[in-house]
Amino acid sequence: MLLLGNRLCWVILFVCLLPPNGAAFATPLIEEITKIIEEKSLASPSIDFLNKLTIENLNTELLFFDPYAQYVPPVDNKKQKKNRFAGLRFFIHQSQLWVRSDLDGNEDPTGLPEIGNVKAINTIKIDSSNIAETERVIVEAVKKEVMFLTLSTGTDRKEKKYKILAQSNKETSISWSRQGENVVIRINSFVSHETAPRFQAIYRTQINRYNTFIIDLRGCSGGDLYEALEIAGMFVIEKKSLVKSYNREHTETIYLAPRGEKLPYPTLVLIDRYTASAAEVFARILQLNKASLLVGENSYGKCLSQTVFPLSNAGKLWLTTQRLTFPDNSSCNKTGVQPDIFFPGITNREIVEILGTVQNGASLRAEASKTGTVPGPIGGCPRLLRVEATAVAKSLTPMNGISALQLIFL
Repeated sequence: MLLLGNRLCWVILFVCLLPPNGAAFATPLIEEITKIIEEKSLASPSIDFLNKLTIENLNTELLFFDPYAQYVPPVDNKKQKKNRFAGLRFFIHQSQLWVRSDLDGNEDPTGLPEIGNVKAINTIKIDSSNIAETERVIVEAVKKEVMFLTLSTGTDRKEKKYKILAQSNKETSISWSRQGENVVIRINSFVSHETAPRFQAIYRTQINRYNTFIIDLRGCSGGDLYEALEIAGMFVIEKKSLVKSYNREHTETIYLAPRGEKLPYPTLVLIDRYTASAAEVFARILQLNKASLLVGENSYGKCLSQTVFPLSNAGKLWLTTQRLTFPDNSSCNKTGVQPDIFFPGITNREIVEILGTVQNGASLRAEASKTGTVPGPIGGCPRLLRVEATAVAKSLTPMNGISALQLIFL
């Protein structure tokens, strides 16, 4: 009886040590993640949710709790894939194919000039009149480890051959291209301490009072919110509210435009359904401050901010910690940002036509006479009203084939 009693005691002790609701024993990592979620997440977690978290089901459970939350395990550098990036930008100008080196490319070791007229790629002569064939040649060339470019540069137009080596390099967060007097600044992502200084450098060196310039946010999924606010603040009056954020306790934080020299307004900002998060916040700030026209289609609709928490195992936890609203108390969450000119799938040829319409204002004045509204000036150009923009957009003709502003980005 005594032996049986001892066994019974051990059984009872074991049952008492089990965690509630049948949850597994929490590892130190799970305990660390649980604590972060309890203290920092925008949504309030339930006890049941926290108790059933394990390493195996972590990302699945996080998805139901917070669609943008994610656990990223430590990176194995040996298994990490390398990206092929030639560091080049090809574009068409005056019916000729040109190439220029991009930031973070491999132009330094190759001695590639800043810009050159492309005469041949490998052994194939370039016929710029056949854009489709030219694109095919470029695409095939960058698949190889080595690419040879024959360029004509300088005033003497002397041809020289350059050897380009494929290398491991990330795509830059920002780049630019030129079409005539139009400068297009493309933001691929907002990267902390990188995108803003590069944006300002491009602006100061490439844009003058004779240029019109466009900011292209199509396909930009966001990035660092503070970097986006820093660039937006370059166009907004000092100390004017840019955006407001709220945590779970509804504590309000207001972000104001900083001091300093303000830049001339961009003529157009391009957005599409893949423009999300910090990118659509940036676009909406410019729209609200009448700093630019938005062209394209409704953006993704994610006015939430995530924080990346470093973990003790060298992994990371992405967690939604703030919701964002604009000074007029509106939000783009789930609804997206609506463009001034609704034009899904717009080509660069059509962008040039819209620029002409914005600059001369002829079509706008005709439409304004019907509505009784006269567009006001914005950045040296007439302001398109939404009703007028719709009428203008319908009159534009789509163009098939490769875009005129940018042939291909490697």
